[in-house]
Amino acid sequence: MALGLRAVKRRVACVIPLPCGNCRRSRLFRRKRPAVKSGKIPVRLRGDTFLRYEMLTPEEINRRKPIWLALSELWLDTELEADDLERIAKRMEQSSFSIHQLRHIYLEEVAPVLYLNLLSPAGEWVGFDEEWLCSSIVQSIHRSNTALRLAHRFAQPVMIYATERHWNKLHAIMVRGSASSAEPPAA
Repeated sequence: MALGLRAVKRRVACVIPLPCGNCRRSRLFRRKRPAVKSGKIPVRLRGDTFLRYEMLTPEEINRRKPIWLALSELWLDTELEADDLERIAKRMEQSSFSIHQLRHIYLEEVAPVLYLNLLSPAGEWVGFDEEWLCSSIVQSIHRSNTALRLAHRFAQPVMIYATERHWNKLHAIMVRGSASSAEPPAA
């Protein structure tokens, strides 16, 4: 009798549109996380910036590290001067990332790790430890899942409330710099 009841529950659960967790069909809906092999960390990338699910290799981490360090200065508990913003923009321009990719790194990789520094009464103001920063960002990327990304989407205004004006200035500096470098020199 118990066996028949269990079979009925499974059949009824399979009729509902969402997976129930008890049947074979719901096992097909489960998301399979890629195995982390040889230091590769999964990164979900979307839109114009990144079109597919890629793995963060140690080379990619080393390529992003200067950007992470430069953008981390936006979350220090200090006021940034114009020369600070010029230095950060120069470092961003020297990277091989497009402005859309830099925006993705700013919003999805650095902001979720550092935004609490500006919300605390006595935040870090000297500078973040490079090793701690990079390991925290890599861990954040590694444990990122759909629910956490959704939570970050809703929390984004809080995460960037104090840094968005600096990002806009950085963007303007980079656009102005790329426009001046694109003009041919006057003869």
